[in-house]
Order: sequence, then C-alpha cells, then structure tokens
Amino acid sequence: MTEPAQIDIEPTVRCNLKCPYCQHTFWRRSAEDMSFDSFKTILDMIPGLQRIKLQGIGEPLLCKDLPLMIGESSRRKIDTFLYTNGTCLNDTTVHAIFENGLKEMCISCDHYDPEVLKILRPGLEFEHYRKGIKKALELSRQSGAKVQAWSLFTRPLANNFSQFIDFVKDLGFTHVTFQTSLTSWGSAVDISTFIPSDAEIASCMAEAKNKNSSEFCVDFSSTNNFDSTNPCLWPFYYSFISCDGYVQPCCIISDPGRFTLGNLKKKRFSNIWNSSEMIQFRRTIQTRRLHDFCKRCYGCTEKSGVGPT
Repeated sequence: MTEPAQIDIEPTVRCNLKCPYCQHTFWRRSAEDMSFDSFKTILDMIPGLQRIKLQGIGEPLLCKDLPLMIGESSRRKIDTFLYTNGTCLNDTTVHAIFENGLKEMCISCDHYDPEVLKILRPGLEFEHYRKGIKKALELSRQSGAKVQAWSLFTRPLANNFSQFIDFVKDLGFTHVTFQTSLTSWGSAVDISTFIPSDAEIASCMAEAKNKNSSEFCVDFSSTNNFDSTNPCLWPFYYSFISCDGYVQPCCIISDPGRFTLGNLKKKRFSNIWNSSEMIQFRRTIQTRRLHDFCKRCYGCTEKSGVGPT
C-alpha cells in the first residue's frame, strides 16, 4: 500500500500541565524526547511526505530540537503543523519556530477565566500564556503562517460561550475550532463531568452562527462521527509515530502500552506499514470488527463485540 503523505510525529511525552481529562496526568509512561537525528531518519524512511503534524500526549515545545525539526521539514518542502498548549510561547520559542518555516499552529485555548483554567489546565500561568499567544499571532502575520485557537468544548466553556468568543477575539485570533467530543485516549480516565450535553452543544452552535463573519470564523469538530458510510481513514492514509519510535494506528491510540504496530528501531516504516498486523488492523475498520479503543470514535459505548454496521 502506498505510504502516507501525512503523519503525526510526537516530539515528547513530557508535559508541564496536569489537565484532569488527559491520560498524561494519570499514566506512568516515560520516554526520551525524540532527537533530531531520529526525526531525520523518519523523514528518510517516508520520502513522499508532504505534511507533518507535530503533536502527541506531551507538549511539543518542551522538546529542545523542535525548531530544528521544523527547519528540516521546511528544507525538504514538507509543510509542518504544530499543536501546542501555548504555555511555552515566548519571544525565543516563537521566533525559533516561525523563522524555521512553521506553516500552521493550533493553540489550545479553553477558557478566559484564570480561576477556571486552574481547574481545566493546572499549571498554566495565565498572564505569561496570554502574552505568548499575542506574540505568536504577531509574528505569524509577519511570516504568513496560519494560527488558530483550538478549544476543548467542556461544560465550563459551554456555560460561558459568548464571553469566551470575545476573549479569543481580543487575543487576536481570527479562527477558533471547538472540539465537541472529549476522548479518554483509550485510557480509563473518567471524563464524564467535563462533557457538555447535546443540548448545550446545539445551543452554542446556534449562537456561533451570529459570531461568524468575514473577519472571524467559528468551527466545530468531532472525532465521534465515523460510521459505515464515513469510515475512519487513519490506518489507510495516515500514521502516528511516538517520540520513541512506535508506529501507532492514529493519534488517539498514541500510547504503545495499549497497542502498537511496531517500532522503527527494529523495522523500517514500509515494513510496518505493509505488515500483516497493519493489514489486519485495516480489516477491523473495513468489517466493523472494531477494537475497543476504536469504538468511541464510532459513537459506540459497548466494551466488546461487533461495532456499528
């Protein structure tokens, strides 16, 4: 099968926050940050790459080699996309990533109230965070990079939706995407208290229509929207590679302790991508004999058995 044109690469599993709905807060996994040499080896293994998303369970900007990775991708004419929690944005990091050719960045932006953020994002220093975002937006306009806010649609945000939109605009964003589906990332973390009701989501989506304009865009995104007519395409066209070289079926199942297809320290990417294990995994999607960790994205709640048809 043709190798993917887009992959996710995880620079680090380290994070400086303790978000209560993230598996990172509760797991025991540890690994060294991905080195620049390892990153180049991955790019050598997949010569047809056109786009790389630098993200994972950790905060990418904690990886010291991240600017070099962006620069190497740019040198090879591969577009690079970064997800960050925004807490490490400052003059030094912002200049480094944009000067090395970053094309796009999503910054997590989950509430406007510092007191609420102490619950949602423990460890976030609000004023430093706010200044870092403004600096990133300023330099992105100079470099031509696209930067948007990415907001996890929790119940506290839903209850303060209009004020939050005003906050995002005041920071300087022109685009915000709300992720309406929270995932446990295949772990046993209980996230139910943070999940808004369907009615709350619908109400905010209706309100958002009045916020859209030629100068400001509001989007909604969900991962729980796969079915027989709209199947998951991840194992067919994309891949996720962990900071320690594990090849994963997608960014949701990024923890190799739960499931993995192989490690690049032992096999070449092409051998893993075309392996019997990968072929079998694709068949679970095609036949709807889903792994338990795939069922949430298909809107399933059962723990075993056949997925939706």
